[in-house]
Amino acid sequence: MYRLDLVPSLARRRSRFLPYPNPRSVVRRWPRWGVGLAVIGLSVSNPATAFEDRGPVGVLDEVVVTAGRVETRRIETPQRVEVITREDIERTPAVDLTDVLKKTVGVDVIQYPGVLSGIGIRGFRPEFGGINKRSLLLIDGRPAGATNLATILLDNVERIEVLRGPASALYGSSAMGGVVNVITRKSRGPMSGEARVGYGSFETYDLGAKAGGSLTESVDFDLSANYFNQSDDFRMGSGDTRPNTSFYTQSLTGRLGADVAERWRIDGKFDLYQGRDIATPGDIFDGTTNQGSKDVDRLTGDVRLGGRFERHAVSFTLFAAREESENYRVTSRNPADQPFLPFQSFDSVIDWFGMQAQNDWQWSDAHNLVVGIDYEKVEYAARSYRNTGERIAPFTPNNQKDTLGVYAENTFRFNDADTVLTLGGRFDYIDTETLETPFKTDFTPSSASFNIFNPSIGFKQLLWPNWRLHGTLGRAFVAPDAGQLTGFNESVVGGQVRITQGNPNLDPERSTSWDVGLEYVDEGIRFNLTYFQTRVKDRITRVTLANPSPPDPVIISFANTDSARIRGLELEGSWWITPSWSLFANANYYFTRTEELGGQSRDILNVPRITVRAGVDYEWGPWIGRFSLRYVGKQKDNDWNVAGAPIIEYPTFTVADLHGGYRFAEAHRVSLDVQNLFDKDYFEKKGFPLAGRSFLLRYHYEF
Repeated sequence: MYRLDLVPSLARRRSRFLPYPNPRSVVRRWPRWGVGLAVIGLSVSNPATAFEDRGPVGVLDEVVVTAGRVETRRIETPQRVEVITREDIERTPAVDLTDVLKKTVGVDVIQYPGVLSGIGIRGFRPEFGGINKRSLLLIDGRPAGATNLATILLDNVERIEVLRGPASALYGSSAMGGVVNVITRKSRGPMSGEARVGYGSFETYDLGAKAGGSLTESVDFDLSANYFNQSDDFRMGSGDTRPNTSFYTQSLTGRLGADVAERWRIDGKFDLYQGRDIATPGDIFDGTTNQGSKDVDRLTGDVRLGGRFERHAVSFTLFAAREESENYRVTSRNPADQPFLPFQSFDSVIDWFGMQAQNDWQWSDAHNLVVGIDYEKVEYAARSYRNTGERIAPFTPNNQKDTLGVYAENTFRFNDADTVLTLGGRFDYIDTETLETPFKTDFTPSSASFNIFNPSIGFKQLLWPNWRLHGTLGRAFVAPDAGQLTGFNESVVGGQVRITQGNPNLDPERSTSWDVGLEYVDEGIRFNLTYFQTRVKDRITRVTLANPSPPDPVIISFANTDSARIRGLELEGSWWITPSWSLFANANYYFTRTEELGGQSRDILNVPRITVRAGVDYEWGPWIGRFSLRYVGKQKDNDWNVAGAPIIEYPTFTVADLHGGYRFAEAHRVSLDVQNLFDKDYFEKKGFPLAGRSFLLRYHYEF
């Protein structure tokens, strides 16, 4: 497998409503390594942002790009878009993207020790793997080239936009619950940067540096590097040490951009992530008998050319990515494994390659039409091994997916944008093919194709000064992946054989969603209350086909359930009480989040009934601080440690975090992050408790 080591392998609130620089970004990716490293110096900003610098903007002029794939004032977007600024990221104790999302915006999560996590939006179950999810992850508006959110680090992130609700009319498959768009730094003007060094709990070492700015009048760059090493096992809130939970990661990102002509620009970028000796403790039910480790590599890159002519803003993007993972068995309950421990049990490679072309036509002073075409090819290959190193059949066959999408959306603005109406739609052709896979003979290679059209409509109406009514209606879909179609795996749980097998007769999962909400926006204040409802047809879910007593095996597969229904409320608010103090809060509450399976109704798993986040920010002279809380209500899940995997209910929990900072000289400051301030013993996934109270003290030098 491909590997590039940076160092030898060893045995990361609400949007702040003060003026801030207009974000422009760049991050794309590249696999096909011979070509990739030659081009990898290039990435891009959004088409409407690649040509001119704008001055500072406040809350009334805040610009977002995710809702319409072009720059749009946030107060004009019918969709719900939450924004996490760079300031929020710096004030949120976090290691990776999942940490920031779960602590600042309304998402549901699954999170494991060992750098593995995923999210769900608007009632869809969180997912941490696979290339077909119900929440879409983008980096600067294009596919992220990552299946695991824990591998998205934060040093080069300028801001994060979270679009809530269906977005398949613009983005295609997987945008069923919403979209997370990570927007990276794009520095212009005088060169600046920062270096930091940190030390924290569990023998944690954190080193980082970044720099960016203009090299000449027409050429600019960004460069960042990070090394994070938790060299000791963490302590849980119970006071006990959780064995086999150490890890370290490192990353390197770079961007180079140039103005190539008047109002034309080219940008390029690379992003290298490596996780080494990532210890995976296994379910706490197994004690220390099911431990593992893994190495993860992700290399991405892209190139974008963008420009303006007359009333058109056009962009062309090429991107590619590769994600590799090697998994090792460290301990085992199987006596036959003992002579061979540790041994490699699995590895996988996922390659992405694609292009985007888009035209934003300002066909009148008030109205614009965005049209575009997306192409993406994803290839997946995996290998499994016996304890002796002998190759065996993997669970999922090698497969590939080709997607071609054509989209258009028109935005109408009337009465100086007091009334905004959007109409759009997208046609997708998707071909999923399972390929011949060495040693895997329990399936027949096959292909399945899907054609689907998804429309959307949205409105936003000024009711009276600062108050707006907004609403959307749209359809979305997710195609089944190869494992759900033809996968096969056999394991032993509680002494009973468990067989998980695919279902070749699956149909795409489809949804229809609508929402309506009331928004208040003024300098220093934002409030939004939104009601939403989603109906899902042909929902794909894991089902138990047979649950006999031992020694007969439990048989699990996938099925298109009759339907699913999700109804809920979203609340978001922030308030600058004084120039020094501000409050923020958001909450999700589900009236219904159920799926119909075999004529019976059950709650969608791993989705709490209610989640609340709230906190306070403080700024005074050289001091800054943030105290935040996250409450997670009751949710249901399978107990995989009991025969038949019965449904259980998780307990509620509240976790608090603290951030503080002090600038003691113009270029020097210190910061302290305290995660899980009150040392809560909690988990996001049963059997996988997370760390108790921990601290990270950093020194920053800025230039």
